[in-house]
Order: sequence, then C-alpha cells, then structure tokens
Amino acid sequence: MEDLGGGMKAGFQIEHGFDVSTGAQAGDFWGRQSEVNLSGGFGTVRLGNFVSEAYFATADYISMHNHDTGTSADALYAYLGRDTNKIAYRTPSFGGLTVEAAVSLAENSGLERTIDGAANYASGPVQLGAGYQKDGDAKQFAVRALYEIG
Repeated sequence: MEDLGGGMKAGFQIEHGFDVSTGAQAGDFWGRQSEVNLSGGFGTVRLGNFVSEAYFATADYISMHNHDTGTSADALYAYLGRDTNKIAYRTPSFGGLTVEAAVSLAENSGLERTIDGAANYASGPVQLGAGYQKDGDAKQFAVRALYEIG
C-alpha cells in the first residue's frame, strides 16, 4: 500500500501460478489475484481479478481448505462466481461490521454477470459472516458463526 496522504492509500497485488515440478506456466499469466485498489475513510474500491468475499466470509474463513492446510476439498461450498473483471466496494468498519459488494462484468464474453456480497462482524470472541453469490440463475447463500474460547 502506498500512502497518498490525507488518509488515502493505493495498492495492488498480482499473482502468477506455475507448476513447481516443471516451472511451466499454470493458467493465464497473472491469472490469479491481480487487482488495484484505493482506500480511505470512505472504504475500499477494488478493480481486477480476486476471489469472492462471500467465499472468504463463510467457507474459507474457518481454514478447512488448502490455503493453509495442504490438499483438501470444499464440499460445503459451491463456488459460483467468476473472479475476473470485477469491481468491488468494501465499507469501512462500523463497530466491527464491514460489508462488501462486487460484480464481475460480462462485457462481450457471452457469460452472465456475476454478483457477490458479504457481511462480516467481529467483536471480541464473536465472529459472524454471511455471503451471497448469483451467477445467472444459480444462487448461493452461506453463513458462519464462531465463538473463540480462550
């Protein structure tokens, strides 16, 4: 993140995948997370390719996936969204509550426009999340609730 002054920050993230056994490119070049963002007191605006916040608010949050535990399956979450060509807005935190909404633009791809949204709340040991995705006629709603002991 680059501090632009006046509480505004600009940032970017680009990721590329490759086959570790051969070094060959895996998927599209910069085909993983690639975004630019601008944040400040108003919240955060994101443009690019990034995973649905509905996914992070519910399924991935509890670390049952390969992001930090090795190979695993996500049998409880049907990931509907497209992660490409997205525009998203995330609110600043209001007493522990943040909300994000995103749309994947269809443009001339022949694909449906994908929308997703998420709400997250954290206060002390209580953490709640809800996510919604819609891609064409397919829709999904998921929730999570955690209470950390200790």
